[in-house]
Parts: sequence; C-alpha cells; structure tokens
Amino acid sequence: MKNEKITGGFKKLKQDLAGMSFKEKAEHIWTYYRSWVIVAIAIVMLISIVSGSLVEISTKTVSAGICINVPLADGAEDHLNSGLEALKTGKGRERVYFKLDYTDASDMRNNINIVESVQALVASKDLDYIIMDDAALSLLGAQDIFMNLEEFFTPEERESLTIGTIQREGQTEALPALVEITDWPSVKQVEGSDNHYYFAVIGNTPRAEAVKTALQLLKNYQ
Repeated sequence: MKNEKITGGFKKLKQDLAGMSFKEKAEHIWTYYRSWVIVAIAIVMLISIVSGSLVEISTKTVSAGICINVPLADGAEDHLNSGLEALKTGKGRERVYFKLDYTDASDMRNNINIVESVQALVASKDLDYIIMDDAALSLLGAQDIFMNLEEFFTPEERESLTIGTIQREGQTEALPALVEITDWPSVKQVEGSDNHYYFAVIGNTPRAEAVKTALQLLKNYQ
C-alpha cells in the first residue's frame, strides 16, 4: 500500500510538471514538495560527510616525520621522500608525510604550538621520527616521547651510528635516544655554526622499518 502511494505521488508530480518551463517546474516543486527537497538535500550531505570520513579513516600512513630547524642539503628532502614513497604497497590510500619547520626558539608562543602539535601527532600515532637541532631538542627533550635506541636498533645497526642521550626530567638515567647526524651529507654545513643536529625515533611508532629506511636514506645521501 505504501509503495502504491509513493508510485502514485510520482505519477501525479509527472503529470503536474508536464508542459511547464524549467523555472515553473522548480517553483512548483519548491511550493508543493519543499519538505521532500530539504530531506533529499540533507541525505545527500550526510552521505557526502560520511563518505569523506571513511576515506580519511582508510588512509594509511606509510611514514611520517618532521624536521625542525635542520638545514637539509639541496635535494636531500626529495631523496628522502622518493625513497619513502617506494614503501607504498599500492593497496588503498597511503601517504608519506614529511614537514619542514623552521622556528625562532625565542618565540614562546610558537614553541608552545610546536610542542602541542608534536604531542597530538604522537598521541594519534601519526609521527615516526623527528629531525631537530639543539634548540628543538631543548624544547622537546623533556617530553617522554622518544624511543630507547639501544632497544630499537640491533647491535650491528648501532655500530655505524653515533648515539647521543637525553637527560629527562625526574629520571636518573639518561636515555639513548639521539642519532647524531650533524656531519652527514644530507645536512647542509653552515659555516661558523656550532649547532648539532639529531634524528630521534618516536617511542610509540608502529612503523619501525619505515623509520630505519628514512634514517638510511639520510645517511647514504650523496
């Protein structure tokens, strides 16, 4: 019975619209079927929002890192990105995320923004590593977010790396969490600068192999 009413309604609408101009049809539909039009628009918008959310949720992060105040050599960023892009499987939506950020360490508001952004990325497991200078290290070193590299790398992997430590607030033992990259070819050498640069792994990264790949790409860049 319900289907018959709906079918009959469509037939009546079709008869009413017969012979009308486009403008007359639009005015007629809006006058007599306004509630149906509003419902239809709402349904389309809801489907669009839900579909967009599902697409976003289904996007898989292949690798995600940020670089704070480290002057990468010309071409090093492209080399890193292209190498990480090769990790994509081609199954579904995948992304490689790498952000360059240069900040004034004396700007307290900006420093707070960086800390909050890093904390949010770590909490959502959307950050694998940070490349940073001394100023960024002093800003982020107190955060309990970094991996113990003695547990992350095998003894053989550590042999080719210079590992530095972070002294965390409230902790008696220093954490081996920094790979010294100051003299690597991927880092631009600034004359007269005594700044040091580091690669640190985020403690809750679910993408360990991607992190090691990123580090090797930086290490082997020529």
